[in-house]
Amino acid sequence: MSKVLRRVVPLLFLFFPLALFSAEKSPEEVWNSFLEWSGHPVLVEERMVRVLSIEYLQELRKDTEEMLDYLLTNSPYLDAKQKAKSEKLKEQLKSLKILEGIQYKLPGKEWETVLLEKGNFPESYYEFETSKLKIRYVFKSLPYRPVSKWRELKLQGSFFLYSESGALLLTKTSPDFPIKNFDMREIRAYYETEKKHRQDVKKISENGTELYYFANHNVIPFYALLLSKVLLIFASFIIFSLYIRRFWTFLRDQTRRSRKAEASYLRGKEKVEGRFLSE
Repeated sequence: MSKVLRRVVPLLFLFFPLALFSAEKSPEEVWNSFLEWSGHPVLVEERMVRVLSIEYLQELRKDTEEMLDYLLTNSPYLDAKQKAKSEKLKEQLKSLKILEGIQYKLPGKEWETVLLEKGNFPESYYEFETSKLKIRYVFKSLPYRPVSKWRELKLQGSFFLYSESGALLLTKTSPDFPIKNFDMREIRAYYETEKKHRQDVKKISENGTELYYFANHNVIPFYALLLSKVLLIFASFIIFSLYIRRFWTFLRDQTRRSRKAEASYLRGKEKVEGRFLSE
């Protein structure tokens, strides 16, 4: 029995982490999942920033599309050929102050550009469809806007969320962040330089955005604590193995003594019964 336990317990310690993080991941992904699960400050904050950015973009798009739907669907100037009426529609859309390009398309007609602050209409845009028309829109860089969760999240690093067209949608920087020009080309160049020397910077491209994250944590205390926990687990395992071995040795000896005592008792009983019968 003790041999079985000595083989099973190490297998449990070996396969439990693998079962916990197994999802056809690479060794690096499994290791990062373990570190994040253990509370690695950079990986935990990176996930928080990513979730925050996704939720923020979803809310921003929802509000923007609701406003565009209301303004364009109910506008009397959509099919207007007169320049004066087109200008009135343009002024209405400019009041949103968060878009630099808007196009719409009525059924059976071509795309109409109603707002474009500079150059040609970008190839990267967001698009949605209403009951009456299709709408494309492009964000422009937004002014700094705090998110209610920031105080709760206590973020220490810096991050920048851009649309594919280069508009800065959301940002938060630490006081000592060295770049003051938040143009996407500047941040991208800084990221390319930093990633050659450090591992705690990340670029995530998804949902038509580019997210740049720059950590600002001292991870030495985390690794010191993690190492102490690992050593404590191994020490506990070794102590458990030693004591379980002693316990099974003690149990085996006790069983052997009990059997010897039982056999001795039976032999004595047989002798007494034999004498009694002989008399």
